[in-house]
Amino acid sequence: MYAIASDKTGRTYTEQAVITVTDAPEMELDIDKETVYIQETVRVSTRLSNIGDSEIAWYIEKTVRKPYNDYVTGTLSNYGGNIYFSQGGEYTVYAVLTDRKGNKKRNRNITIYGRPSISIDISETGYVGIGNKVITEVSGGDWDKIQWYISKTARQRKLSGIC
Repeated sequence: MYAIASDKTGRTYTEQAVITVTDAPEMELDIDKETVYIQETVRVSTRLSNIGDSEIAWYIEKTVRKPYNDYVTGTLSNYGGNIYFSQGGEYTVYAVLTDRKGNKKRNRNITIYGRPSISIDISETGYVGIGNKVITEVSGGDWDKIQWYISKTARQRKLSGIC
């Protein structure tokens, strides 16, 4: 682009500036699952166009937005990657693309559940007709129900009642 200006005496002045016109950058962000357990693979992917040499900055927010590797292990690049959460909770994953004119931001929410576990403590020996105390401890998940089974050798029998 250039401009030519003339003063009252007829002198002309020329000034030019080079501008670059490109298509606006486009970015889409996908996470393969909305809920997973701790240390399960979360695949993050992007679809990009017209980004030139711009790079995506990755952030994750639980209570505070921080660089992604403060919350997860794994690697993210412009095209995504695999990450692994070590703590349960509600998170938001952010991809921020900074181009020549500013930012484009995309985010996706994900819920990470703790690994469920159950332990059973019962005496290895029991007597016919005498009750045996069973102690269980459950943790790391939203338990809807626990179904109890008992077996003698290989035959399994469902116990009545749901705890």
